Amino acid sequence: MKRLVAIILLVPIVLICSACQPTPEKENVISKNDGKLEKALEVETQPLTGQFSAPDKAEGKFVSGDVTVFIDADVTVPDVREFPVWRVYPEELTQKELDKYLNYFIGDSKVYESDANARSKADVLQDIVKYQELIAGLKNKNSGIYKENRHHRTDEEIQEYIAVLEGENGLLGLQKEYNSAPETIERKQVPRKLTEPEENYMDYRYGVLRGYTEDYEKFVWITASFPPYESITHNITFNLDAAYAKAMGYYIPSLADNNRSGNAYSPLSDDESINGAKYSYKEAREAAEKVLSDLDLDYTLCYAMRCDRHYNGEYIDYQFCFAPRIPDSVAHLECYKSKNGDYSMKWDSPYIIIQVSDKGAFAFVSVSSMRFDKCINKNVPLLTFDEVWETAQKNIAVASDVMYYECDNPKPKVEIRIDSIHLSYIKIPEKGKTDSGLCIPVWMFYGRQTDVYDVSNLPEDFQLAVDYEGRIEHTQTLIRPFFCINAIDGSIIDLTQGY
Repeated sequence: MKRLVAIILLVPIVLICSACQPTPEKENVISKNDGKLEKALEVETQPLTGQFSAPDKAEGKFVSGDVTVFIDADVTVPDVREFPVWRVYPEELTQKELDKYLNYFIGDSKVYESDANARSKADVLQDIVKYQELIAGLKNKNSGIYKENRHHRTDEEIQEYIAVLEGENGLLGLQKEYNSAPETIERKQVPRKLTEPEENYMDYRYGVLRGYTEDYEKFVWITASFPPYESITHNITFNLDAAYAKAMGYYIPSLADNNRSGNAYSPLSDDESINGAKYSYKEAREAAEKVLSDLDLDYTLCYAMRCDRHYNGEYIDYQFCFAPRIPDSVAHLECYKSKNGDYSMKWDSPYIIIQVSDKGAFAFVSVSSMRFDKCINKNVPLLTFDEVWETAQKNIAVASDVMYYECDNPKPKVEIRIDSIHLSYIKIPEKGKTDSGLCIPVWMFYGRQTDVYDVSNLPEDFQLAVDYEGRIEHTQTLIRPFFCINAIDGSIIDLTQGY
């Protein structure tokens, strides 16, 4: 067995060139073995004498309708002797916690509001440059921008898109705005605390702190739920390279709900450095982990990747995603968010993303946080790998989290290639409760999806760049979980819902 060191995933980025978004074809209908988990949690076993027994590899091919799953996967388990189950609660973002983050990232700097409607010449000029680069990329058939658009647009549609970008609603309008924009904008200072919301947002009450430091060097954007709570969640973002934040449209690195885009990201294996970057992988990881240590956050690395900054096309950033460590264990939660969020639980699973550039650790995002309240079982008995594998063989082709694009017509055949299987942890709802959850061990199946289209049954305007041996296919670049089994009771966890 391989020791679990890192899980290679790709998180999404919002692509300004995408023409359609993926959507699930149907919801999985899975039995939850009602009562079986609760009964299993009443039993506590002795610690293992060695690592959990599992093979090094798992292989197989499984078919259901137009979905074929190929498994040629490494199997990894954590180097632990016990598998505890914890009850967890969401953590409220207090002013004390808020001050800790503010003091660490921006010191005693004042914060000034960022009014998207008030723009100086410098602000508009940044957008002009971004549009010029996009237009130039669309006109160059060898560029990544053109090739990405070619997946979804014909050449004629690309020319129409260029015309829009160059017109009144694009570059021409920006040039007029630049001519009339002031050199500077009068700035309003905002208090270093969350503003209480005047009205509900999407049925939830959120406070907000957003703005720049006085020198425009650092950007902060914090949202958190406000009492009375319908949801307890928060998002803490600091970007110490404010020009980058602005050029990216204040893009926040995240595990977005659709979990599907992201070919601006490339996975990094452990200790794989980025060519041309100032820091090695080891140095960049140490810089990210120092931030966690300084903030006294007990999180552990889930995956690493390199990031393509779209506004200048340079592969110079490392991105690390961390998830909470299980107390007194090297095991940790998955850095994963269901497509529909954990709204049944009223709070998101926590994770932290830190980006490291030549300037050091420059971007920090923390989504929610949780409190490990009570260990309700110090060592819960797990199903054997053979039992888990039997469940997988019967269900993986039927229950995998297959994603289609809304613009897919006709629907493609789908090939899923699973290359890694991990014994790890996720948070699920506690039966009958919305304010607490359980951290339980699960088996996660990771891989990639390839959409295969029938060449003889395509509309004339259908365009896809890759044509291979008589097939038209498109492999989604994202490495993601497709299938999840509760390691305690063998139930299949619906990855579209997170439970």
